[in-house]
Formats: sequence, C-alpha cells, structure tokens
Amino acid sequence: MFSRWSILAGTLLLIIACAERESGDSATIDAVSDDLTMAEIYELRCNECHSSPEIKAPSFGSLRQLNLTNIAFALTNGKMRTQAKGLSQSRIYELAEYIAGEDNSRPPVRRQPIWDHWH
Repeated sequence: MFSRWSILAGTLLLIIACAERESGDSATIDAVSDDLTMAEIYELRCNECHSSPEIKAPSFGSLRQLNLTNIAFALTNGKMRTQAKGLSQSRIYELAEYIAGEDNSRPPVRRQPIWDHWH
C-alpha cells in the first residue's frame, strides 16, 4: 500500500512541522506558562498539529482515548517531549490530565512489537 519511503517522508514532515511550530513560540510560552490555562497551553503547543488533517497527528478526541500515563510519557520522554519543553513536571502532568479528560482511569496502552520482516 504505502512504501517505506513514503511513510518515512510523511513522518519527517510531521516532525519538521511540529518542531518549527514549537521553536517559534517556545520562549514566549515558557515565560508565561504559569499564567496560562491548560486549554491555552494545548492551543499554543499542540493544537496546530493535532487539528491538521494534512499532518495526520491524532485529533484531540483521539488523544482523549489514551490513558493519562501514556499521555504523560509522550510529553516527558516520548515523541511530544519537544512540545512540552520548558514546562515544569507539574504543568506537564496538568496538561496530560487536561488532554486525558475527566475519565482518565483507562488502562495504559501496551504496544505490541511490530513484525517488520525476516532478516
């Protein structure tokens, strides 16, 4: 269906788009992040990619299906750590709680290894 190269190219475009978005607002957001609500932080740091059908990042509604632990991991050690850069650990956890929503007791997602091919 999709070649390995097209998937790689799409992934790289997503990373570049999010990195460019983050680098432009980071200093401003870091300076006032304690005064912002979680909705405002999400809007400034996350929404551009997660609301764009072209980038194909999971939508806010899809993120709400994830467990609080998985979201917090993505913001601290995972793919979204660049977007959370400069936020304190407590603000990152608050952002993860905001994204997870009120029903954040879902069990963590356990990723299964993906079989690539025989070597």
